[in-house]
Amino acid sequence: MMKKQVWCAVLLGACGMAHAGISDFYVAGADGRIYSVDGASLAATEIYQIQGGMAINDIIFTGGNKMLANVTDQLIEYNMTTGTESVVFDIADYEGEDDVFFTSGFSGRQQGDIFMSVRRLGPELNDYIGAAFDPFTDSFTELADIQATVSGLFFDHQEIAPNRMLGADYGNESITLFNSASGHEIEVFDVEIGVVSFLELGSDLFLLDDHGGLYTFDSSTGATSLYGNLSGFQGSLLGAANTQVFRIPAPSSLAMLGFAGVICSHRRR
Repeated sequence: MMKKQVWCAVLLGACGMAHAGISDFYVAGADGRIYSVDGASLAATEIYQIQGGMAINDIIFTGGNKMLANVTDQLIEYNMTTGTESVVFDIADYEGEDDVFFTSGFSGRQQGDIFMSVRRLGPELNDYIGAAFDPFTDSFTELADIQATVSGLFFDHQEIAPNRMLGADYGNESITLFNSASGHEIEVFDVEIGVVSFLELGSDLFLLDDHGGLYTFDSSTGATSLYGNLSGFQGSLLGAANTQVFRIPAPSSLAMLGFAGVICSHRRR
C-alpha cells in the first residue's frame, strides 16, 4: 500500500478569490433535511425533511422532485412534493433476516447499476463487502471483500474508471482507491479532511465534509483545494448529489424493464 500526504494550501475562499460558480446541487443533513444548494453562492435552502431520516447516509436525485436516500439498509425514494415514500431496495430481501446489515456509499456505475459497501454482522458472519444492485432487473450481486482499513464504513464511493472505486474514509481523513472487482486496495490518499461525500459536477470532482466545506479533488494525485463553504444549513452534513437524473423504474416494473431504460448516473453520490 502506498500512502501519500497530499494537502494543497491554496484556499480560494479565504483569499477572497471570486469564482464563476458551479452547477446547483443537493446536500443531506444528518437529521434528514434535504437542501438545494446554489452553485454560485453556495447557499443552501431546505426543501424537504425525510421522515425518520436520522440514519440517512447518502442521496441520489432521481428527477421529478424525487430523492433516493440510503437509510441504514434500504434505498427509499422520497417525493419531495407530496411527502410520499417508497422502498426501492431492502438488503434483507436478498441477504436474509438472521443477520444485521449496514449499507453505505451508493454510487452509480458505468454499467448502469448501483455499487455499495455492505457491513454484515451475525453469530457466524462479520465481513465488509462490495455489492451491486440493478434496479432494472431487481438483481443483487455480492462482490469481493473490501480489503481496506476503514473506521466502520466508507461514507461514500465514486467510480473513476471500470473497477476503480474511491472510498471516503471519514474517520481516518483519507480517500482509498481500490479495485471493486477484487476488493484490493490500490492507494490511499491522506487528505486531512473528514470526507462524507463525493460530488461530481461536470468534469470536476469535489469532496464535502460534514461542516459544509467543499474541496476540489484530483483523483490522480490526491491533491485538494478548498473551493468554498456552504451556508444556510443546520447541523452536520452526510451526503450530496448533483442534479443529473438517475432514473429508476416503478417497483412493480422492476422485473420487466431489463436494460431498456436509461440510467443517468449521479456518479458521485
